[in-house]
Amino acid sequence: MPFATTARLCIRPLEPSDCTALCAIMGDRRVMYAWEHAFTPDEVQAWIWRMTHIDDPCAVPGCSLGYQALCLQKTDAQGNSVPGRLIGQAGLLPKKIHGRDCLELAYILGHAAWHKGYATEAGAFFLTQAFLERRADAVFCLIRPENTASAAVARRLGMQVCGEHMVHYQGRDMPHTIFSLTRAQ
Repeated sequence: MPFATTARLCIRPLEPSDCTALCAIMGDRRVMYAWEHAFTPDEVQAWIWRMTHIDDPCAVPGCSLGYQALCLQKTDAQGNSVPGRLIGQAGLLPKKIHGRDCLELAYILGHAAWHKGYATEAGAFFLTQAFLERRADAVFCLIRPENTASAAVARRLGMQVCGEHMVHYQGRDMPHTIFSLTRAQ
């Protein structure tokens, strides 16, 4: 299976066998508080399927759209870096913001992986992919106002607040702050 590496992470496509690890993350209300619900195993299976079947008319090899698995690097018997334990997911998502087609940077990490810089490390990787491989003009993050940790990650990545957006999810309107970073920045 193809994967990319950062200083501490292996980033690879999600796969059905990730369901148990993702259930532990997405089923944790501490992690999913901004979504206002924990995911069931069936919802996680559907999530994995959706993330691996996103229509990508501008497909770029090695830069798939959708959440990707974030795994800690480990070393195999030959001394090569290989994916280890899954600690979360991040990626670039197609998104409509105020009627405009955009790329959204998104990240969800398990509670044990919080405050260790993994989201920032993964975010930097995906921003590089967006600007260099996909030639995006801008990348956005939609973050709930109360999600101060995610907002801090966006700011560490150089993103700035540029507006507000309402997301309708599970019968509720959820306000989000829009962060953006342009290629010129």
